[in-house]
Amino acid sequence: MVFIRFKHIKSKYGTFHSYIYLVKNYWDKEKQSSRQRVIFYLGKVEGYEPFVVTTIFQRDGAKCKSCYRQDNLTIDHIIPTSKGGTNEESNLQVLCERCNKKKGNNIILREV
Repeated sequence: MVFIRFKHIKSKYGTFHSYIYLVKNYWDKEKQSSRQRVIFYLGKVEGYEPFVVTTIFQRDGAKCKSCYRQDNLTIDHIIPTSKGGTNEESNLQVLCERCNKKKGNNIILREV
C-alpha cells in the first residue's frame, strides 16, 4: 500500500517545517513486522501549521493544481498577500515550484 506521510518539525523560533513523502508499506521477514519505506520525496513547506499543510495537500490530492506533477510541491496563495490575499485555507493551493514561480504574484484560479 502506498500513501502520503507528513513529517512536521517545529524550529526553535516557533515556525513549522513540513516534509511530505510518498511511502510504501512492506513486510520485514527478519523482524516479523510491517515497515515503511520512503519511495518519493514530494516537497518541503515552511511557515504553516501542520494541520493546514495536511488539509491543503489532502484536499488537492498532493499534486500541482496546474500541471498535476507530484514533486517539488509548495503551498501557494491563490490571491497573493501582496494583493490583499489571506492565509486562510480557501486561499491556499498546492503548486509545484516551477508553476509557483511562473505564476508569480498573479491571480490564477485552477479547478481540478
